[in-house]
Amino acid sequence: MFKNVSKEELVIPASMNHLKEVRDFIERIGKKYKFSDKIINSFKLVVDEACTNIIRHGYLDIKDGKITIRAIIRRLSLTIVIIDQGKSFDPRQVQNPDLQKYVQIGKKGGLGILMMRKLMDDIQYNITHRGNELRLTKMRDSVEEPRFKNWWETLSLRRKSFYVTSVVVLILGIVTFTTLYMNLRKSLRNDIFLEAGSASQSFARTNWENLRKEQVLLLNENALALRKSHNHLIRRAMITTPGYQVVALSPFKADEINSQINIQEMEKISQRGELEIYRSIQNDSVSYFFLSPIRLETVVAEPIGYAIIEVSEHYINERIAQERNKLLIYFFAILGVAILGLAFLVTRITKPFHKLADWVRKVGHGQVDQDEIDIDSSDELGEIAQAFNEMTTKFREAQLSVIEQQRMQKELQVAQEIQQMLLPDDFPDVLGYDIASYYQSAKEVGGDLFDFMEVDEHSIGICVADVSGKGVPGSLVMTMIRTSLRLEARGNKNPADILTRVNAFVTDDIKKGMFVTMLYVILDSRERMVWFASAGHNPMILYRGKSRETYYLNPSGFPVGITLPDINLFGER
Repeated sequence: MFKNVSKEELVIPASMNHLKEVRDFIERIGKKYKFSDKIINSFKLVVDEACTNIIRHGYLDIKDGKITIRAIIRRLSLTIVIIDQGKSFDPRQVQNPDLQKYVQIGKKGGLGILMMRKLMDDIQYNITHRGNELRLTKMRDSVEEPRFKNWWETLSLRRKSFYVTSVVVLILGIVTFTTLYMNLRKSLRNDIFLEAGSASQSFARTNWENLRKEQVLLLNENALALRKSHNHLIRRAMITTPGYQVVALSPFKADEINSQINIQEMEKISQRGELEIYRSIQNDSVSYFFLSPIRLETVVAEPIGYAIIEVSEHYINERIAQERNKLLIYFFAILGVAILGLAFLVTRITKPFHKLADWVRKVGHGQVDQDEIDIDSSDELGEIAQAFNEMTTKFREAQLSVIEQQRMQKELQVAQEIQQMLLPDDFPDVLGYDIASYYQSAKEVGGDLFDFMEVDEHSIGICVADVSGKGVPGSLVMTMIRTSLRLEARGNKNPADILTRVNAFVTDDIKKGMFVTMLYVILDSRERMVWFASAGHNPMILYRGKSRETYYLNPSGFPVGITLPDINLFGER
């Protein structure tokens, strides 16, 4: 799902002397993260070219500039980000050069950006708060990965979650089972030893009188009864003399009567009060002997014999195996229930993710509306869905904004073309006057207009106007103003009357809220007179060369296009 991304950074002064540090940095990144020499050599060429251009051009008039080289390492790609605070230059805007023409004219240089495009898989450029950022990305060659990892990457989130949690539960179960089994083994062995020791001591107490009177038959009967009362626990029950000579035993074997028990050859493993426990190994068979002295409890004296119980290691192992099998049944039953519970839980958890992913995919393809899902933001998944929903809404708004900007851009382009058509291409020759113009709009398309109108053979009219609206509507108003001016200017040497007529001509067609400020001047070359009138425009500047005095001529007047309570007010002003 999400992969780890490593980042490393180098900051150098913007100087040619430090470009070797950049090359060394890229080589170190390549060796550390095992990128091919082809990728590293490509980055060394491209980054060196980009840094050289930044130093020579971006920091041309800037001292103490810095260049930041940031490496972003992903599993299948390497991205180098070059950040500077010099002059902005977007290499994506440069068209590929005509190589054939370069060869014909013998031009050298200018191929750096073409080299970047050929060697890099992706080039991005942005201006951020950090400065100019050039992002160069190269995809890694096919990565040889273990078969298991490739298989794992093909699994869905639900299967991955189920497998991981199942393995964790299995490991915890095995650890728990092993701990319980070891404790059970130790506890069961102790219980068997306690039972055998208690039986041995009880056997000694009940046979003191019989052994003192040498009642062998009763001793054998007691031994048999003891074995029957402790089914499968006691392998042999014996009564011996103080010298460990067998007097009675069960099961009874005539050849073992009066035989000697070699206690000295056995390993003494424990002693609990008067009870002694020995371990004997014969023919790979392990047995434990529990010895209790036979003596009168009220008299401290040497024992008159010993009560011995033999317990086989085989019996102990069988008991442990039985309990282990029971524990295994419980373990597998609990493990099965746990895995089924995990499958149910993982499905419940991942199902909303699948539903969210399906919804996101359909919203992205425009198949469903984003309001067709009810989002509960009370949990983390709901917060993710809510955040994506908000992001989708903002993205759509941004798309609409981009569309609107594109529409406005086209509109401004049309308005700009209209404006260029309205502005005069040449200037009239007026005897005794030199006419020149300088026009520069504050934005892409201004609402300004200047034009020349022929009044009569000796007079010419000059109009300077500014439309409050921009874009195509403003251009259309400019067209109406220009047309009406040319219509009313012929033969009329009264500027105020002309503006009044223009106002009456366009008022009904101007959009509410729009208006035009105008200054209209008539130059008479024969009478050497200047008549002028203003419709709320900035003052006209008159400079007299002889006296070197400047005058601001600003007659009062209403802007064209404003509806007044009395239409005659416009002419009066």
